[in-house]
Amino acid sequence: MKIKTSLLLILISSQFIFTSSINAEIEYNERAGDLAFMHKKGKIKESAKKEALLESGIDRHFTKTFKDLGCGYRIDTIVPLWKLFEDDGYFILMGSVYENADTGFLFVWVLKDNVRTTGDINTVFLELGGQKIIGKKYPKGIIPHKSWW
Repeated sequence: MKIKTSLLLILISSQFIFTSSINAEIEYNERAGDLAFMHKKGKIKESAKKEALLESGIDRHFTKTFKDLGCGYRIDTIVPLWKLFEDDGYFILMGSVYENADTGFLFVWVLKDNVRTTGDINTVFLELGGQKIIGKKYPKGIIPHKSWW
């Protein structure tokens, strides 16, 4: 489902999804919307590990993957706006990416934190707009699918 940016701004705080100069149609992602709503209402907080994770160089993996998917328009500008959450050994990255000035996508990228056991962080699930790119199912029992939500 695509919706105009102005409508999406009502649903989701513009502070982390858009820059003021992008006025694109955005393909909605229900999980990203739920995470944004939970964050805005104070039910979840952004991970303190975001800066360290991005400084580790994994952001180059994220940006390369999105560029390979054709969603690299102004990506360096929007990476700092993405949100990172943690839950039960998972990192949940969410935000937006753009094909061009007119078309964008909300995304949710779930990574399993295996640093203590194998030294890796592995992708478990990636959903771009409404399309599953990696993984078949969003992991059960993590935000935004908690019993208290």
